[in-house]
Amino acid sequence: MDLPGFTNDIEINLGTQNGGPNLAGAIAVSPTNSHTIAVALNEGSCCYPNGPLEFFTDATKLANSVSSPYINQIAFASGSTLYGYYSDTLSQITVSSTGGTLAQQWTGVVDGSTFQYSGGLAFGSNGEEFNPATGLLQGTFDVGNTCCNGSTQVLADSAINRAFALGQTPFFGPLGITSYNLSEFTPLAVASLAELTANNPSISKFMQWGPNGLAFILSSGCCGTPTTSQVVLVQSPTLLLTATKTISPAPVTHYSSPATVTHGSGNTLMTVRGSGFVPGSVVHWNNKPFSAKYLSGSQLTVYVPKAAIATPGTAAVVVKNPTPGGGNSNALAVTIK
Repeated sequence: MDLPGFTNDIEINLGTQNGGPNLAGAIAVSPTNSHTIAVALNEGSCCYPNGPLEFFTDATKLANSVSSPYINQIAFASGSTLYGYYSDTLSQITVSSTGGTLAQQWTGVVDGSTFQYSGGLAFGSNGEEFNPATGLLQGTFDVGNTCCNGSTQVLADSAINRAFALGQTPFFGPLGITSYNLSEFTPLAVASLAELTANNPSISKFMQWGPNGLAFILSSGCCGTPTTSQVVLVQSPTLLLTATKTISPAPVTHYSSPATVTHGSGNTLMTVRGSGFVPGSVVHWNNKPFSAKYLSGSQLTVYVPKAAIATPGTAAVVVKNPTPGGGNSNALAVTIK
């Protein structure tokens, strides 16, 4: 779909299997080619995969797919490498113009109901941190298991050196969020969510939401049973360490990529380069704040919505760092042609 109007763009036929339609159990888009799409198929089961991992260029199915082992979660590490996961098996897939081929797999080193990939490392929802390049387990976070048959969600962000565990924490039960130092495995902050634990809830789709938020879906039952679901947003600069006692530097912007955009085009991913950026830096587009993703002290990315480039002109892009210290950067001029 084209956002924000939700008009049809590309339609991919996933085919049928055993008399029923194939469903997309997981979808991922190549970070280097937005037309390359990986889809992990299942046959309508909400819990168990029973189809191959297939690859498409837009709506055209590529020749090479991966049918074993089963995969129901996927994440691109680069344009040529994808990681897939199911149960306690982690698979490394080589991606090319003809599709994907199984390169390597590990069993029993990453475990739990979900996995995450960040900064060259794979994370299991039972707390494991695994390095596929060395084949070694880096360590294990002290996470508990609760909610819907013992599920925990672990989310990692190597850019800010943080891991977040949603579920039973070492400090509160039965539901909370713990923030960890990613490299030292030490807990840094915790938030209790005990008020959300009525009716044996299940948790899913744990993700970051803006510069100081975490979000997830909370459902009243487990897989295969009728549920009532809601989106929960937890805003906490302390968990994400976007608010600290450390004095933020004054940001400086050097250039943006792209520096020129076409009016009337869709949502645009922009990279802002400079110095002094911190977790919690916000990009202002003509004085309107947009949440930025912190990649390093010299690089931020931000999605500029379609409405902001609807007419020709010039936009002033300013980076603002949080207090104490911080402040506004110099303005970059972006041409809307």
